[in-house]
Amino acid sequence: MTDSCSTVSEAVILVGGLGTRLRAVVADRPKPMADVRGRPFVEWLLIKLRHEGIRRFVFSLGYRGDWVSDHFKTGADWNVEITYIQEQTPLGTGGAVQAALQQVRSQTCLVCNGDSICTASSAAAIAQHSTGKQRATLTLIRHPQPDRYGVVELDGSNVRAFIEKSESPAGPALVNAGVYLFERDALDDVTLAAPFSLERAIFPEWLDGRLAGCETEGEFLDIGTPESYASAGRFLEQFES
Repeated sequence: MTDSCSTVSEAVILVGGLGTRLRAVVADRPKPMADVRGRPFVEWLLIKLRHEGIRRFVFSLGYRGDWVSDHFKTGADWNVEITYIQEQTPLGTGGAVQAALQQVRSQTCLVCNGDSICTASSAAAIAQHSTGKQRATLTLIRHPQPDRYGVVELDGSNVRAFIEKSESPAGPALVNAGVYLFERDALDDVTLAAPFSLERAIFPEWLDGRLAGCETEGEFLDIGTPESYASAGRFLEQFES
């Protein structure tokens, strides 16, 4: 496990999705709470981020949010502080982040999907984001099968385009690793009615220089399908402390 390397100390974790594709094997709990190697998947993410210097978390809860809050409580058992926001109606990823950013205390924070994890350290993206003027920075990795995720194209440090899954090129390409750096006020001027999506409603509108991408070395796993969930145990062996 890496030592602390972050100048960012807060993270928003999105754990509100329904996880319908995983219901066949994880039917009673939120997808990020699916058991992997004796721990909820999202606990592995929290531990990784804690080793990178994150000390305060805002969990955005949705479906069966009590599973998350009952497990983590105040965060004291992990030597972190945890605050919770519970969706009353679905907000979408954009609405959830917009609400969660209101609870963030620092100027910049990480935003992570609770059902995915990237082996890369956040240090490179944090360093790049701190020198730019973009509202958000995406962590990108070069994936051998981008057709499952879609492709992100860069122009220097700026995101230039998103290529849909069906149009993804053959061979390795940059994909969104589900880890973002956001300025606390990045969504203050967004007036869309919830639910709305970061990926579909916000990021495409920020291709005018408001959205950066940072290519990092590492691997990426999401547990969105039974097949990827089945591989999570072996993938997470490297995070054993």
